[in-house]
This record gives sequence, C-alpha cells and structure tokens, in this order.
Amino acid sequence: VAFSDEMLIHSNNNNNAIILVEKRACLGGHWNDAYEFVTLHQPAAYYGVASEPLGAGGRDLVSKAQIVAYYEKVLKKLKATGRFQFFRQCEYKGDGKLVSNVDSQLEYEVEVRKKTVDATYLATNVPSTTKPQFHVGEGANLVPINHLARLTRAWDKFVIVGSGKTGMDA
Repeated sequence: VAFSDEMLIHSNNNNNAIILVEKRACLGGHWNDAYEFVTLHQPAAYYGVASEPLGAGGRDLVSKAQIVAYYEKVLKKLKATGRFQFFRQCEYKGDGKLVSNVDSQLEYEVEVRKKTVDATYLATNVPSTTKPQFHVGEGANLVPINHLARLTRAWDKFVIVGSGKTGMDA
C-alpha cells in the first residue's frame, strides 16, 4: 500500500495507475486477522503510508481497530485519485486474470500496461489463520490468541507458546 501511495500521491507522473488485488475483504493485510487487543510493536511514526499519519504519530502504539480504520481511510484517498482500483477477495492468476475467492465463476481481466508487482512474498502468517507448526497432543486444548478475548471460562493450568510480541501480549 505504501508503494501505491508513493506512485499515486507523491509522484509527478499522473499517468501512473495501480490495480491492487487483495485476498481479504479489506485493505490492511494481516491486521484484519490479528487478535483484537494487538497494538503496533513499533511507533506509529514509522508505519503506514507517507501521505497519511497514523494515530497520534510519534511513539503512539496504535490498536488493531485504529490500523484497520486507517487503511480504510488510505483506500478512500487512493481511490479518489481516479487511478487506483481495488479488487477485494480476489487472487491474481497471471496474464491479467483475477479470480474471486467468493465466487469461483467470477473472473476479471485487467490490462497490465507496465509491470506486475507481486508483494505476496511479504505475506504475514498469524495464529488465527495458520495451522500450528507442532503436534498438539490428544485431549489438549489449543486456543489461538484471537480467542483469548472471547474465553468464557478460566483455566487452572495453561501454557503460552511463543516468545515474540504475540506471546508477550497473551
């Protein structure tokens, strides 16, 4: 998205046009799948797109809700240029062909005038959308961090798996 912002908002070339294809329903990538109580792990001043400040800026560690709302605002700004198209819940299949993830009969064909930029190598996996990379013993309850905010009972014993920011948040 930052690339789109640079090409459309900050470039002097008004011939630039971008088609963004997203497998999720909303712009914002993995933030749409993240747990409800997640916050940025870095100051907001270093995140997002150049043309739109995120949160209070500076050292603000904004919440998931703020980030998702931010990307909706950025989407509106990019669309307002008239040079940005957003295909939600679709996947690019190559040769200008897009396929809907909701309706397999729905296909789009787009013209690639200059380049295709494939940013899928930057994809982030989060616990709620990824199978664990370890065996879960029979009878053990595995609760992804996304479900912690919706637990309906307390547990006498539990183990938090993970030593990164997600593990610390849990």
